[in-house]
Amino acid sequence: MGNTWRGAIIGNSADAVAALMNETLFDHVQLTCREVRDFFFEVRTPQGGTLQVTTEPVDETRRQLRILRVEVKDSAVRRRPPKTCGGTRPAGCECRAMASGDPKQMEAHSSAYFEPLCWEIGRRLEGPRYILVRGICNNCGKELSTGLLLPADAENTEFYTLVYDALLQFRPYRAEGVKPKEYGDTAQRREYWYRQQDRQSEQTRGGLFRSLFPEEERGLAAEWLTQYLSELDQPAT
Repeated sequence: MGNTWRGAIIGNSADAVAALMNETLFDHVQLTCREVRDFFFEVRTPQGGTLQVTTEPVDETRRQLRILRVEVKDSAVRRRPPKTCGGTRPAGCECRAMASGDPKQMEAHSSAYFEPLCWEIGRRLEGPRYILVRGICNNCGKELSTGLLLPADAENTEFYTLVYDALLQFRPYRAEGVKPKEYGDTAQRREYWYRQQDRQSEQTRGGLFRSLFPEEERGLAAEWLTQYLSELDQPAT
């Protein structure tokens, strides 16, 4: 059985299908519609997928159609390798919104399609380090990540604190105040991953924290973490 969406988007057939796709699986696409029979269309997407769209006339003029059902007959977007976070890094997101360089478009696109997979600490050339949530774009399947730039002058103690606090609190594009049943597919997967991070035991989070650093730094990071957690356990005076 194909993936199915139901909606009541009204417009001429091509515009209505495009609107529905932009709200669900695809972004900024030009769609080719072929009417197979009365009010039943096959839609080809640039990614190579095929959608079957069932509509009905809104009124007797038959100039506007209401979408009753959209089924994914064949979706190139969903034919992806398993989502992993390691080894060779995939190419970055190639969707038009990200290529535009427009912060508002990029923010909206990331909010709609960013799915987190893992944590990473990086550095911009010889500049400041940052903590990164690496993920994928659930529109094009390429890498889509977001991070926090950390102060260049942060010494080890402050730097470790910022990194550990990010593991506890940094949740980019989280749908605050939205009930789980109201999430879209990507937001549901994103929220699931964030809840996994929220529910980690202190031991598991500590192991994750140490793993973010190069081998030669892990001993120092582990010493800091032991001291930091012991101070948190002390009662306030």
